[in-house]
Amino acid sequence: MERARRSPGIFSYFAAALAVATLLPLVATLTLWRFAYQGNATRSLGLAQIRGALDGFSALLETDPFAAPLLENREALAQARRLLNGPIRSLRVGASGEGEARAALRSFFGTEELDCAGGSILDSEGRAVGARNADGTWSLVDPPWAARAAALWDAATEEERRRLANAPVFIRAERDIARSVIRVGRAGYVWAITEAPKPDTPAFELFHPEIEAVDVSGLVNSAGERIGVEISRLRGLLGTARESETIRFDYSWKNPGDSRERRKIVLLRHLPSQRIILCAGLYEDEYFLPAQAAQYLFIFMVLAIGAISTALSLGIILRINRSLRDLTLFSESAGSSGARSREPPRSGIREIDVLARTMVEMEGQILSRQGALEREVAEKNALLREVHHRVKNNLSVLASMVSLQMERTDSAEAREALERMEGRVASMAMAYQQLVESGEYARIPFDEYLRSLLSYYQSSVAPGRPPVARSESLEPCAIGLDSAVPLGIVAQELVANAYAHGLPAGRLPGREPAISVTLSREGGRVVLEVADNGEGLAADAEERTGLLLVRALAAQLGAVFSLDSPSPPLGGTRARFALELQVPG
Repeated sequence: MERARRSPGIFSYFAAALAVATLLPLVATLTLWRFAYQGNATRSLGLAQIRGALDGFSALLETDPFAAPLLENREALAQARRLLNGPIRSLRVGASGEGEARAALRSFFGTEELDCAGGSILDSEGRAVGARNADGTWSLVDPPWAARAAALWDAATEEERRRLANAPVFIRAERDIARSVIRVGRAGYVWAITEAPKPDTPAFELFHPEIEAVDVSGLVNSAGERIGVEISRLRGLLGTARESETIRFDYSWKNPGDSRERRKIVLLRHLPSQRIILCAGLYEDEYFLPAQAAQYLFIFMVLAIGAISTALSLGIILRINRSLRDLTLFSESAGSSGARSREPPRSGIREIDVLARTMVEMEGQILSRQGALEREVAEKNALLREVHHRVKNNLSVLASMVSLQMERTDSAEAREALERMEGRVASMAMAYQQLVESGEYARIPFDEYLRSLLSYYQSSVAPGRPPVARSESLEPCAIGLDSAVPLGIVAQELVANAYAHGLPAGRLPGREPAISVTLSREGGRVVLEVADNGEGLAADAEERTGLLLVRALAAQLGAVFSLDSPSPPLGGTRARFALELQVPG
């Protein structure tokens, strides 16, 4: 037999609803972030800041004292460099030995106060004012000496600065970009390269925090891009109708002192009045990656909120599911046992606890009513048992009175009538006896009743008559009292007739007396058959009181009664009584 499929429990529905309620907003939020804030939106915000810095310094160069060409105005150029790239914070000397570095420094400062020894730059007092870098260059970082270097650097002409910055052992001023006034975001800056209208024209950094005055014509990144040439020629747009456009140029770049190249996003603009290409840019890892980190933080926060919400909700659902399971077990226990069940534990959820308390109170009321009903049923059963017992006793007394009267009667006809009467009363007494012994007061085990009836008549065979060969096939059958009593009378009449008139009694040589009784169930019918091996009924025989009573009871019960004579298998008479009723199993 196929096992019935179990329907999903409340926990399954809650879990599915929770998953939908949590995942849908989560996916929607992450999708919104992905398309609204990540990537292009963040990049557009960075480009807006770059363009703002570019526009701001372009406008500044149109005001005094910067309106005149900067290459011809030494003081305005120094001021513009401080605004864009901050004050000078150190002086860098190109990669060289101690002697070359010492000579370059003494030449620049015009003094022999500085010395290079043991990887350090020392002043006249032997105090370290700088050191050698990992790439072989030297950095003078002492603030007083850096201030002296700034004064000398700003006082030099542009040609002198370019000569110093591009010498084999170069000297370059490095500026503190953190103290610049015009900034791009938090880490970006503005710089400028002189224009190169022809491919063979050298180009120099005019503004830059680390490579100021350096010839950038030969600067190439790891991808082989000639960055300086691309910028100085405005990516090939100088001398064309498009040289007035703001050009975007993304490339990888590494400043001196950086450990690796980084991706940079740059906007370029040509300023013909100054003969420079003005640039502004941001490194991606200084602006876009923090935004990406913010994106990951946001995703983590959303996932954490979803996980916490899911965990809390699942905890609540599990608690509710456990409480409902306890209530289910309590209800099953209360329904299967007659004693008070163990009270379910408190769940801490007010509605479920109220429901549990109500179920406990209902169980108490049900058990109380059940006890009262059981007492009432017991009292009624005792009363019914007493009533049926008294009816049986009264019928037995009545049968005894008929028997006494029969002994005092001389008439054979009267004796026969009283004998039939005694059998009818005795059969009813047997019915009530079976009722009392079965313990059920609404149904009679009719097969047991027939066995008692047959035993009664078998023991009543007159002395001297041959023994009767009795066969019986009685299917277990319980019949309600309202049908059992009249059916019992019918059975008594048919059995009595068989024993009284259906046995050959020696009148048929070679045939011993025999009787057969069958009780069977055919669908919704109870069928009683009584057969004998007597001479059978004559065609013109008049039915006497017993058969007339059977026919009357058949009409009363709506049964079908038939007589067959001669009839197989015994060859005498067979009576069949079929009663339509629902027989309890």
